Amino acid sequence: MATLPFRHRTGGLLWSARTTRPCYAYIVGMLARVMHDPGFLHWAVSTQALQYLKHTRDRGITYTRHDGPLRLHGYVDADYLPNYGTAASNRRSTTGWVMFAGGAAVTWRSKRQDRVAASTAEAEWMAAFDAAREVSYLRFLCADFGCPQDGPTILYEDNQACIRISESVCTSQRTKHVDARYHMLRERVLAGELRLVYCNTRHMVADTLTKSLPPQQFEYFSDCMLGRCPAPQPEPPQQTPPSTSNSVSDTPCACLECRTTRAASSPHHSTAPGAPVTAPLAATTAPTAPRPTTPRPTPPATAAAHYAALGKAQTSIFLAVSGLLPPTPKPSLL
Repeated sequence: MATLPFRHRTGGLLWSARTTRPCYAYIVGMLARVMHDPGFLHWAVSTQALQYLKHTRDRGITYTRHDGPLRLHGYVDADYLPNYGTAASNRRSTTGWVMFAGGAAVTWRSKRQDRVAASTAEAEWMAAFDAAREVSYLRFLCADFGCPQDGPTILYEDNQACIRISESVCTSQRTKHVDARYHMLRERVLAGELRLVYCNTRHMVADTLTKSLPPQQFEYFSDCMLGRCPAPQPEPPQQTPPSTSNSVSDTPCACLECRTTRAASSPHHSTAPGAPVTAPLAATTAPTAPRPTTPRPTPPATAAAHYAALGKAQTSIFLAVSGLLPPTPKPSLL
């Protein structure tokens, strides 16, 4: 391998993957991680990448003009804890996102994260943070071009936990260890500049930038990024705009810590005698009728009477287990 131009070949593939061919950016990223010590398997994979580039050299990014305003949207995904790389860089998740405008991809990225994520939601949160920075830049760029973005930019995400974290105004027990810079995504969401919308994994175009896919799915997502076919855009659910307050939210948080705090501060949970009851809660609390009580059967006076009531079969089993029955003699072999 010392005589083969692996670095020269990987550099050429990296240039094409960053300029016009986002479909195999993940493969080139995997090759770049072993630049210090490649093997013959990596050389064979780079040869296959060159063959794919040769057979699809007539493909390029095609943008479509629309009569309406230019709208941005994107897809973001993360590959959690891949077992690939050196001992120092192993188990780091892979960030993948792609931004669309004019019916095709305008920017994209496939990059290894700089720290090991503790959960899938954390890996997706770090990837969405990286995509949110790109969204902020593209919104400023569109405003300079005379096409400002009205409303939040839709960012499709296939992890429900990441979406819930971005919409919550509190820091829960499971996310308080995350670096403070990653909470910039929550600030952008609360400011109304960005909105995470759930997208099924079958429609996640960013999967091409984070993991290996079957041939049909890979070709479909590649055509979507190149503008050869429209990318799937699930309809976002209707919801009220999030509150911009830093401490109080219009909708109370449903996490365990917030519910415990609200319950402890409620006058109904006060231990002081004669605690007042608020009028709205007292009005909505209707008196309930006492539940009918079923008399419980009186247990027998002695254990012997109890087991006699269960029947002879159960009595025999109980006595056999207790060792009160004489052992059954074994049949003689003579």
